[in-house]
Amino acid sequence: MLEPIQVDAAVRDAAAIRLRRVTGHYRLSMASLGLWGVGEYAQAAEYVAEQRVESERQSLVAASFTAWQLGAGQKKSFGEYLRSLGLHEREKPMSATEKAAVVSRALSTAARISRLDRATQRRRKRVRHA
Repeated sequence: MLEPIQVDAAVRDAAAIRLRRVTGHYRLSMASLGLWGVGEYAQAAEYVAEQRVESERQSLVAASFTAWQLGAGQKKSFGEYLRSLGLHEREKPMSATEKAAVVSRALSTAARISRLDRATQRRRKRVRHA
């Protein structure tokens, strides 16, 4: 008969934190998480960790933009200032289909914003004339 694996408190606590992050990110109950396999859980934990790192990086970039505007970058451009902080990330080149998809999403978003703005203006005009 196999003996249970002894896990120290630090490992158990780290696993519990990861488990809470995954369940919170995907809005899962512990019962539904129990249906996941080890591979699915590992992929989800990795994805959540990557998203947290990216979110923290974006927060740092936003904060550095404020600092740059206040003169922390001296005479550097914002891109140079980000490079000096180690936060600059080159974008991967996009294929033509990816570019077309981005343009299409941007145009549909712009059209939706325009429609909503026109509807808001019409509503305001009706309220003023009523």
